Amino acid sequence: MITFFKLIRIQNLLIIALVQYLMRYAIMLPILQLKGFELQMNNLDFFLLVLSTSLLAAAAYVINDYFDQKSDMINRPNEVVIGKGINRRWSMFFHLLLNGIAIIIGFYLSYKIGKYKLAILYLIVPGLLWYYSTFFKKKLMIGNFVLAGFVALVPLLVPLFEIPLLRKTYNSGIIQLNIDFENLFIWILSFAFFTFMMTMILVLIKDISNKEGDIESRRKTLPIVYGVKTTKTVIYFLAFITIASSFYLIITRMFDVVTLIYYILAILIPFALLIIQLAKTDSSNDFKHIEIYPKIIMFSGIAYTLIVYLLIKFPDFNLHVLQ
Repeated sequence: MITFFKLIRIQNLLIIALVQYLMRYAIMLPILQLKGFELQMNNLDFFLLVLSTSLLAAAAYVINDYFDQKSDMINRPNEVVIGKGINRRWSMFFHLLLNGIAIIIGFYLSYKIGKYKLAILYLIVPGLLWYYSTFFKKKLMIGNFVLAGFVALVPLLVPLFEIPLLRKTYNSGIIQLNIDFENLFIWILSFAFFTFMMTMILVLIKDISNKEGDIESRRKTLPIVYGVKTTKTVIYFLAFITIASSFYLIITRMFDVVTLIYYILAILIPFALLIIQLAKTDSSNDFKHIEIYPKIIMFSGIAYTLIVYLLIKFPDFNLHVLQ
């Protein structure tokens, strides 16, 4: 069982679940309540949404390890599960099973809310993640965008399945509701964009640290095609865009002392450390130690949802909220 949990990255699945619950209860719920609305998806259905998202991710981890076995034996031999603890046939069975359950749940939820087009996501996402492992990952930057796009989809799924139910319930106030949804989507999209950018940075750092194994697997990653120096430059650029966009959001949407202090301590300082470590690191093996910084920044960005919740519930602590 421990080997299976290692294969599906149980710690990452718990983070996915946490992100979706935070989007629902720390962002959507308080913003809706400010305007007199309530969440409409029941707790069981939301749990199923979180479960289906986690199952899709788990299936993606399995198939990725299945096709990465050769390169992982070079890059991360101590983390290899397939071929050691779990044989290849069983791993493929787990992949199909996890995807199958996720698709069934996705079709049920799409039917339940009356938005059948959303069910297509549960066919497209497994397909893209399969091709990510077999094809896209070997193409320059395409695999990076596909993976980052899936990570960004995690918070977006919450309003995608909630809003149709809100429209049904509050149909008489549809004009006001549309205004509230615009504000709501700005927040959810901001978190999605932040996770997208941080995933891009993390994956590029991993591409540098995995360079030797990727060469063996004939992949065309940025460090292999254009070199480590160019890859660093791209990471610096992505970091600048992420810092600038998040700071713009703070200034225009939620500027207060608590947020500013949190931003400096939890976002800017880790970014500064990341950039410093990148600048002075040259060996591919040493880049494995730098991977912790984008993970910390991403976690801090998601944890900011709790600050948003507190500032909305206790407005006396801020200067202005949700302008």
